[in-house]
Amino acid sequence: MPGAQVELVLNPSPSAQHSLRLAPECALAVAKFLRNDAELKLDYLSNVTGVDWPESLEAVYHLYSVEKKHGPVILVCAP
Repeated sequence: MPGAQVELVLNPSPSAQHSLRLAPECALAVAKFLRNDAELKLDYLSNVTGVDWPESLEAVYHLYSVEKKHGPVILVCAP
């Protein structure tokens, strides 16, 4: 997405569930794109969590596609 501040965060654990780190001001636009994109259709939010790190607060979203049967795509919103 043009102008969106998105960073891929790799997860080296066996689950390998990577995430996308976003600036909070980009979160709504990125979530709408992921939901409306014909190939992704991430239309199901299964989990929302807040993580209170000593230096910041993060919101974590787990998105799935019911129609396409894929996921999760993990969004982490942090400054």
